[in-house]
Amino acid sequence: MKIKKTYKSILRNDEYIYDVFGIYWDNEKTYFAYLDPNDDYAIHIYCSNDVEIIDPNINFRSVFNCGLISGIFHWSLIEKELWSRVIENIGDSRKEFLSIIRKEKLVDY
Repeated sequence: MKIKKTYKSILRNDEYIYDVFGIYWDNEKTYFAYLDPNDDYAIHIYCSNDVEIIDPNINFRSVFNCGLISGIFHWSLIEKELWSRVIENIGDSRKEFLSIIRKEKLVDY
């Protein structure tokens, strides 16, 4: 799944395409968890109202998590318990997640 975020200013418009690895819901809003290769491969969150979905297909093995955050996530974020460690940048969790999604050929960076 891919989303596009457009930043508009007086001088120019910038568009960024991000790979989504989690979708969750809170208070009737949909949020996308995306990997940002320009920010040390951090996972960030955008509300669906703030982005355009350019590829709606989930092309990875996913799992539904009904814990604190109910949603659909890349399997390794839940099964290997990487979600909170990647978000908080604990240890080598980002490198581990990046290694997994590279092996699955989900990203080419």
